[in-house]
Amino acid sequence: LKLIPQQVQEPMQMTPTIGELKVRAIRDRSWIAFHLEWEDDTNSNTLRSDRFGDAAAVEMPLSISPMPEYRMGDEGKPVHLMFWRAERQRAFEEKVSFLAENYPYLWCDGYAFEPTYFGFVPTPAILTEQQRYVASQAAGNPFRIGVAPPVEELGAQTWNKMTVHKSQGARGRGVWSEGKWRVVIVRPLVTSDAEDASIEGKKEWAVAFAAWDGGKQNAASRKMVVEGWIHLKLE
Repeated sequence: LKLIPQQVQEPMQMTPTIGELKVRAIRDRSWIAFHLEWEDDTNSNTLRSDRFGDAAAVEMPLSISPMPEYRMGDEGKPVHLMFWRAERQRAFEEKVSFLAENYPYLWCDGYAFEPTYFGFVPTPAILTEQQRYVASQAAGNPFRIGVAPPVEELGAQTWNKMTVHKSQGARGRGVWSEGKWRVVIVRPLVTSDAEDASIEGKKEWAVAFAAWDGGKQNAASRKMVVEGWIHLKLE
């Protein structure tokens, strides 16, 4: 698939960064998987606040009649996005700390709730301290660094109206080797989440793709996209 710079929504991608995307797909009775492959000279997977990461997305409409705009949908005509990010995968698999990545010389006294601090016994007082200093963990935030899975499911009805799906059933993993990314994104054919595109029992559907080269400052709407909806035949 040929990729073109996104030049509809600010901030735009004015110059090409990724020329094409090679896509394979396979399904069984319950799941569908997309294998995405593209050339990228650098593996951009850091959590640095002054750098961007490589990424890819699979997009499906919730309905093909009428068909929404393939670039992030339309008001009242939503799309379902499965967004894989290299830095989230690294944080998830390696449990990389954002603070350690950005502030390698940071030093602080030990916290009483840390396992290495005097044997860690989870008393009520210690758990209170944990809630005070690690708020996202105490709140059970599923998207905190190191816990958030590599693929995030989102809904969009235009560029300025995006939501995070309550159900996160998609999975994915990428491998960078010899100047290429190979990423697999899988999702169930049908889910209980009304925000997901249900394709169970469908013979034909539509799909679109996007890719980001973080090493070339691709981020958010600065990305490469396909030229329109791609026909998906579900044999």
